[in-house]
Amino acid sequence: MSFVRTIARYLLPPASAVVLPIALAGQAQQSPAKAPAALPPMLNEQQRMGDALFHQYCPLCHVPNRRVSKDPESEAAPRVSSLDGRLREGRLSEADARAAILKGIPKRMPGFQYTLGPKELDDLIAFLKIL
Repeated sequence: MSFVRTIARYLLPPASAVVLPIALAGQAQQSPAKAPAALPPMLNEQQRMGDALFHQYCPLCHVPNRRVSKDPESEAAPRVSSLDGRLREGRLSEADARAAILKGIPKRMPGFQYTLGPKELDDLIAFLKIL
């Protein structure tokens, strides 16, 4: 018998009898994946589409919990804005939000009038209302 066959015949079964239970025990002790802290509210179809648009066009500047620069002219610290609650709490009217999204804000935000169609804008506004 060759050396490899001898090892496979005599050493492999006892080694697998030791290694397999250890591997299975290690899997059982792994902590489960952490659940998100707060589940998002159920979104309707229009809000889901708005969420997708928001994550496509807006997350670079509108990210929650980011520092907002006090100096809008500062190049080192980009000015970012949280949109949480602005439409929902009435701090920003829907008409003003639509105008800002379409026309932009000079030196702060580009306009999306050539990027978003009327339905996409409605979807985005519907999503912003639940933030």
